[in-house]
Amino acid sequence: MNILEQCQSDGITFRKNSSTHGGVYESACPSCGGADRFVVWPNQGRNGRYWFRQCGIKGDLIQYLRDFKGMSFKEACDYSGNEDLVNNHSFTPSPVKVYQWQPEMAQLPNELWQEKASLLVNYAEKMLWSDEGGKVRAWLNNERCLKNVTIKRFHLGLLRNDFFRDMAHWGLDEILKDNGMPKKLFLPEGVVIPFIHYKKVMRLRIRRTNPGDYSKYHIVSGSSMHPYRTRYFDEKTAIIVESELDGILLSQEIHDDVLIVALGAARIRPDKKLADILNDMDHLLIALENDDAGNREYYDFWKKQFSKSYKNAIPEKYGKDPTEAKFNKMDLNQWYWDGFEKSKQLRIHNKLN
Repeated sequence: MNILEQCQSDGITFRKNSSTHGGVYESACPSCGGADRFVVWPNQGRNGRYWFRQCGIKGDLIQYLRDFKGMSFKEACDYSGNEDLVNNHSFTPSPVKVYQWQPEMAQLPNELWQEKASLLVNYAEKMLWSDEGGKVRAWLNNERCLKNVTIKRFHLGLLRNDFFRDMAHWGLDEILKDNGMPKKLFLPEGVVIPFIHYKKVMRLRIRRTNPGDYSKYHIVSGSSMHPYRTRYFDEKTAIIVESELDGILLSQEIHDDVLIVALGAARIRPDKKLADILNDMDHLLIALENDDAGNREYYDFWKKQFSKSYKNAIPEKYGKDPTEAKFNKMDLNQWYWDGFEKSKQLRIHNKLN
């Protein structure tokens, strides 16, 4: 096992940024939620190394297991196959760090990026509803359980080929590759999932058709990294899920005024504005994927940071997320109301005690 494999098993989604030193991978920070600067080198040292410049976390696989999974030094060595370090008296383990989460202000895309992104969303929508998009529309209907009216409402689209654009044309700073040539903005073939907030494109996530060795989901450079959410109209109940497509499905299925937030991955944290909104909620239903990573994040983060949180995971017999549940004939609207009633009863109980 190396640090990249461990992070991925914990639900952290990476993009490969360079082949230097055997590969450089970047993601949002699992500690503070900061975007695109959590760097992993899986081939450095014994099991790889990680570093995040903003909050200062760094270390190897053993340090990661101690800091983020609460293991002792011996447990981390045994778990990662480094048992020989336990009795190596010349090796001094680093101390465990305690990180205090503080929500940060989300960084918005620049105006030129938003303009270009809007044009791409329009193009991708037209492509999805053309004859060429028939196969993908069928996949969205049959595999993702989305109605055509929902697909149109959330402006899902399709890119039939990989595209490369100059960074400067999207208002982004130039980045040089290892050979000194400027990197291009990468727009891969796949389903375009835009985050549109008050008619402005905040993020472009693309579910790649042929990801190969890369992550299935690609976030276009310059995107804002604060979590995807539906329009907020002073709702008093919120549901937290991982996948944008799961969030879109819940918007289709739930017959109530609910704020739906899709993190993108279990470890992504709310930005400050969203955290303020969630703290003002009467009910906060946490529906992360029903797996080890989702369960751990509920107890390690959401329950600690948001006292009103109620774990409303999909029942295991129906799958791990809302889309699998819908595909397996579960009534998602009834699931929501059951969770809402349990959350309400728990809140009443807490007030009385």
